[in-house]
Amino acid sequence: MNCLEDQNFFYYEKEKSDVFILAMIVVDLALLKTNYLYDVAKRRPNLEVIPILLNKIGERYTSNLTSILG
Repeated sequence: MNCLEDQNFFYYEKEKSDVFILAMIVVDLALLKTNYLYDVAKRRPNLEVIPILLNKIGERYTSNLTSILG
């Protein structure tokens, strides 16, 4: 099934999506590498990786940044 056949492909919550993407960009910038926080095949965030990356950010930066991203 391609994305045009999937009825839910174009349905998403724009505000939540924008905030999540912004957080993904900040995580990548903070860790200076690309981290794949979204599982494209499953069409959902990779929730198992996010706490690990937040811990890494907490080791380098203030707790304020970690709490904002969390």
